[in-house]
Amino acid sequence: MNRFLTLTVLFCMSTVLSNYASATVWHVDTNGGSDTTGDGLTRETAFATIQKGITTAAPDDTVLVWPGVYDEETSFLGKAITVTAADDPPVIACGVGVGVTFNQGEDPNSILEHFIIRGCSSDGIRISWSEPTLRHITSTENGSGIDVETVSSPHIVNSIFWNNSHADIEGEASTINMSYCCYGTTDLIASDIVGEGNVTEDPLFAVPLNQDYHLKSQMGRWNRVLGLWHADAVDSPGVDTGDPNSDWSAELWPHGFRINMGAYGGTSQASMSVLQNSDPADFNHDDMINLQDFSRLSVDWLLETDWLASDIDRNGIVDSDDLLNFSDVWLWEVVYSSAVTDKQVYVMGETIVVDFTNAGGYILDWIGICKKGATIAPNSSAMKLWALTDGTQGQGTPGIIDGTLTFTQGITEESGEYEVRMFIDPVGTDPNEKNYDIRARHFFTVE
Repeated sequence: MNRFLTLTVLFCMSTVLSNYASATVWHVDTNGGSDTTGDGLTRETAFATIQKGITTAAPDDTVLVWPGVYDEETSFLGKAITVTAADDPPVIACGVGVGVTFNQGEDPNSILEHFIIRGCSSDGIRISWSEPTLRHITSTENGSGIDVETVSSPHIVNSIFWNNSHADIEGEASTINMSYCCYGTTDLIASDIVGEGNVTEDPLFAVPLNQDYHLKSQMGRWNRVLGLWHADAVDSPGVDTGDPNSDWSAELWPHGFRINMGAYGGTSQASMSVLQNSDPADFNHDDMINLQDFSRLSVDWLLETDWLASDIDRNGIVDSDDLLNFSDVWLWEVVYSSAVTDKQVYVMGETIVVDFTNAGGYILDWIGICKKGATIAPNSSAMKLWALTDGTQGQGTPGIIDGTLTFTQGITEESGEYEVRMFIDPVGTDPNEKNYDIRARHFFTVE
């Protein structure tokens, strides 16, 4: 009997492992792939259409879609599969019709992620009788960004639905589970959308007229035309505001320790954060610059490609300049700074108390309060309240690392989303000079 049970258990385990091992990755590439001669097992033998990949896939398989514009309507066909980007987010631009359809009882194991969906005359995404998972979707310039119909309850996170002609979100859904997303117009009532961290501000796409949906950033967003990082005058509200539990580690420094919204969030093309905590040489994010990071630098040595973390100066090649930057912080241990308000929601004119830790100890370190995503120029009118770490607006006091600042007047101009920033100034002697790093951010609301 014991032998029989043992054999039965081993058989069941082997069946489970066999099923797990049998999961296949199917490649799709509109540039060079073929639905007739390709077998989909490699990029070189890829299918040409996403629908061919979905049709071929079995449960638990992955359809890996390479960059390009896919002029097609697609349907998940009820399958529990993952359809995701292989690299630069692919674009579904079907022209007439619906970009992606879920209408055959798809459940949360039917996953679509890292796609741009644009230019579909009807809906970018249509969902009925289903509850799929959508992550890092940018749906724009369609009839509707997403249409959620009969008895559906999708799970949507880190996505942007914006500038769609009918509505960004529409339908007759009982519940849309949506968190850390950006959207504009909707014909749904507020109770139809359940979740947290959603924003309704303009996501500030880079150049939407040229179909460039990177998010604007004062520290840099990828300019695909020029092939370099470009600094904007403003920050998108989608930078550093994705799900705090999502893996942000693929985003290049400065990354803010939090994932971005939209199709590029969680990738090496994610727009950069104004928060400059940590160090760009900490490639593996273990809070120390050591041999593990040096190993990454050596493996990438003299590689000429964009979006490498080891390309510290972001000039497109890992070379001696990066090695010099790396040597400057060898064996450096990361010390994180913080600047946090005593409350999350204030009324107009209410006193704001900020506790800060691990400032630089420099004479011109200071704390500023501004509208969320405001310009990084510290002495502009964007700073509604500010004080040096000693609580004055004078010459400052060296050696202050931790402390508390009280802004008794509070915010009196307008309600909205605000943030606290800690500025570290290791070399400056003139508060009007720009010699600083932003080492901490904290968001709060004034009603």
